[in-house]
Amino acid sequence: MRLRGISKSFDGTTVFSGLDLDLRAGEVLVLLGENGAGKSTIKNILSGIVAPDAGTIEFDGQAEASWSQSRAAELGVAAIHQELSLFPNLSVAENVLIRELSRSSVGPVSRRRLVREAAALFRDLLGVDLDVTRPVESLSLGQRQVVEIVKAVRMASSVLILDEPTTSLSMHDREQLFRVIGRLRAEGFAIVHVTHFLDEVAAVGDRVAIMRDGAIVAQAAAGELSAAQIEQHMIGREVAAVARERANDRPAEGPVALEVAGLDDGERVRDVSFSVRRGEILGLAGLTGAGRTEVLHAIVGLRPALGDVAVAGVPYRARRLAESKRRGLVLVSEDRRLEQAFLQRPIAENVTAPWLSRVFRRGGWLDRRRERAFAGALVDEFDVRYDSLDSPIASLSGGNQQKVILARWISSDPEVVLLDEPTKGIDVGARAQIQERVFRLAARGAAIVVVSSDLPELMSLSDRILVMQRGRVTAAFAREEFDPAAILRAASGAGESGAAA
Repeated sequence: MRLRGISKSFDGTTVFSGLDLDLRAGEVLVLLGENGAGKSTIKNILSGIVAPDAGTIEFDGQAEASWSQSRAAELGVAAIHQELSLFPNLSVAENVLIRELSRSSVGPVSRRRLVREAAALFRDLLGVDLDVTRPVESLSLGQRQVVEIVKAVRMASSVLILDEPTTSLSMHDREQLFRVIGRLRAEGFAIVHVTHFLDEVAAVGDRVAIMRDGAIVAQAAAGELSAAQIEQHMIGREVAAVARERANDRPAEGPVALEVAGLDDGERVRDVSFSVRRGEILGLAGLTGAGRTEVLHAIVGLRPALGDVAVAGVPYRARRLAESKRRGLVLVSEDRRLEQAFLQRPIAENVTAPWLSRVFRRGGWLDRRRERAFAGALVDEFDVRYDSLDSPIASLSGGNQQKVILARWISSDPEVVLLDEPTKGIDVGARAQIQERVFRLAARGAAIVVVSSDLPELMSLSDRILVMQRGRVTAAFAREEFDPAAILRAASGAGESGAAA
């Protein structure tokens, strides 16, 4: 597939102009760039969702006179989108085989056949036994991402475009996906892999294309560019590794700020106990479905569970979100777009929504000037790319939406911070910025619990790591004991190691 002279603008804002790109059979092209660089727009043009304003699209050497989503599907072009495109009320099998449902014009659909074929796909592609009769809305975000992957692979026959497919996957699921990509490459697929993880260039890539400000600024064979060179092309400067002077930036051992004892919901959380001290960062590791997200939800009251929670030594029994905020306990959700963003409301309102007392004046009137000043300072601090604070947050790229939500919660100077995949879908520059902000929160004495499927990131952030498997804490590691292989073994059940939680 070939793009030549492609230009695209939205509402008078040019995304790119005169862009050229080649996709080659039997090759994985890794597409890198900061949030807002234009990667998702390229994905949408390739898959026919968005029409270019100018330029030509060729497939197998023939110019396509009318490029559309139906034409792309006809030619076997499929995409895994960063924002999942599943029907939550339908089963896994129905989502994966949705085309078969639409083509069934004679007679009823055989549910038994759907279930059998969908289950076989998960086993053959990923080696996963998933209950394909479950509705998608009952799955975790990581499991939904796996369903999206299988659905797209099922639809593709020539070109597969993956937009941040690993952001919600555990290390184990990520390795499974990489094996699928290798198999499809060997079968002659042209694959575009959009990612923020630089290590994935070497893991799956044959060639890398780097975007900045709507242009492809560098292309090279995988391995020709170092991580520092890639970063420099992406953001115009080299990103220094986030360093932390652990002896000076926080108390060596503060008092316990969060204590969890016997937390149990009878399903996804099983007798979980741990404590976190002021100034400490505790990491939760585990495979998809291990129960990490559910633990955070149970702590703040989003998920009913038995057990005891204490904040700063005070029992927290009637757990509710409003009360959690009052106690200085905040959660940044994994699925921020669905759970924490008001998509059609302005950026300014999204930032200030939990803190209206700061932007109201006497008499109960909203002070728009104060609201804009407060919101503007925060989004600028987090380097959010936006046109206007009055623009809906839905107008931002996925990574920039996430930065708005992070700015909203982290800026409140909380006592306890629960971060669920805090850098998911965020580019390398913003990732370093978020990590530094987490360190600064800990240095000021906040207790922090981090869930991350990026094990190297979790190890760099955490003072201790607890490993979860099937809803239980199965191992604990002090910082001097961190070992990726041992943590993965504990997460998969292949071995148990570490100290007590």
